[in-house]
Amino acid sequence: MSSTSYIKGSLIGPVSAAKNGKYPNNNYSGSYWYVYEGTDSIDPAVSIPESVMGGDTIQITLTPSEGKVYGGNVSYLYESKLDEGEWTAIATTAETTQSLLVPKGTNTVQVRVRAQDDMGFVSEDYVLSAAVSVINNLPPTAPGSIQATNVIQDEEATITLTAASDPDGQVVSYIYERSHDDGEWEQIADVNSLTCTDRVGEWAVVAYRAKAVDNEGASGPYAATETQDVNVNYVYIGGPGEELGPKPAPFPLELLVNVSGTSQVTDISVRAALDGKQVYSGTPSAGEQVTIPIKTHLLGAGTHTVEVQASKDDYLPASKRYTFTVPAVVLPDGGVGALAQGPDGRAVYHTTLAQRCIGRDGVDIQAQMDALTARVKTLEG
Repeated sequence: MSSTSYIKGSLIGPVSAAKNGKYPNNNYSGSYWYVYEGTDSIDPAVSIPESVMGGDTIQITLTPSEGKVYGGNVSYLYESKLDEGEWTAIATTAETTQSLLVPKGTNTVQVRVRAQDDMGFVSEDYVLSAAVSVINNLPPTAPGSIQATNVIQDEEATITLTAASDPDGQVVSYIYERSHDDGEWEQIADVNSLTCTDRVGEWAVVAYRAKAVDNEGASGPYAATETQDVNVNYVYIGGPGEELGPKPAPFPLELLVNVSGTSQVTDISVRAALDGKQVYSGTPSAGEQVTIPIKTHLLGAGTHTVEVQASKDDYLPASKRYTFTVPAVVLPDGGVGALAQGPDGRAVYHTTLAQRCIGRDGVDIQAQMDALTARVKTLEG
């Protein structure tokens, strides 16, 4: 609030504590009401609901400023903006609430307010609400229940649901999915039916789940069965799908090794080979995670294979074959590739701060440093 000057008004009686609010706060004294010549402090705060449904009418709420008002009564210009459109006037009023219809199909809504008094002062600033995303469709609920029966190898399992519901439309289909041996989920049906069948393979365990889809394409949450045994005493390897895709950087291959029908098995023999060279050997217990570090920075461009074997005594063993690709380095137009050489003519690879680049003879820098440190310690000993 800026202060400029005051003019002497009419006599209103002696100054008293009860009338302090009628006098400018500038140490003026006397028995006169001094009229302030300047600006009011009248900018309000404005808000709209955090959750807005398309097609609904929302309430705009304004909180008046607590600053001093010298210019009489205050009113407010309300405006709204839908998506990236223009600002549109709603009303000019002294009311601190307004209603706004948000059309269905709107993506975002925002409002702004500008205050003015009845002495001619108009605020220089618009006060804005948050821009709120509009919900135009609510997803369906999860199916009420799900059950899988006749889960027997080489036979047809039957998956049965109770219906889902949709709060603002209708359910048009159900998507059924299956995961066997703790692997990735695979879609087996997309049908407008509360039942479907699935041919059971030579698996150790299997689980099913399903979700509803409404008439606008929104999916609801899943309902899932418990994991069921298909064949007991099978060792199985769970984890990602066997096609891992492009892997430009080192990554961990994380697997779970289990035995169907029991959770008490220990010392399962697990071995993994990358392109035929062993990179892991261990004896985890059933349900224990196995992490195999894959150092792609030591590999050439192209397709690579990780073969994993798991076995335990008389249990049926398991194997998985994972493939991934290391992308080739493609120089941009006009780029130049160069190879550094040492005095002996052999290639030299530049180190990084992580010190995990390949070095001479295909041995990474960190491994060379570790070997050198161990040798120095031996000499010191």
